[in-house]
Amino acid sequence: MEYKKAGQSTREMVAARRKKSINYLLIGLVITIIFFLFSLNKDNMTTLGGSSVLIFLILVKVIPNFLVDKSDKETKKEERAIRGAVAEERVGEVLEDLDSDFEV
Repeated sequence: MEYKKAGQSTREMVAARRKKSINYLLIGLVITIIFFLFSLNKDNMTTLGGSSVLIFLILVKVIPNFLVDKSDKETKKEERAIRGAVAEERVGEVLEDLDSDFEV
C-alpha cells in the first residue's frame, strides 16, 4: 500500500479552498459589474419605480459584501489548513528520523 507524503492531502485541500475563495470574489465582481451597468441606463432605473430602486440599491450593497465575507471565511480555512499541513510535515519528518526499532 502506497502512502501519501505527510501534508500532501492538506495542501490539496488548501488549493481547493483557494479556488473556492477566488470563485466567490469573481462572482461578486461579476454581479457588481452587472448591477453597475444596469444602473447606468436611466430608463431601467425609472421603469423600476421607487421601491424597486431601493431594493436594487440594497442588493448592490448586500450581495457583494456577502460574497466577500464567504471568500474571507474560505481564506481563514485555507490559513488553518496550511498550518495543519506544516504540522503534518514536521511530524512526518520526526517519524522518518526514528530508528527501525521504533514501531508507530
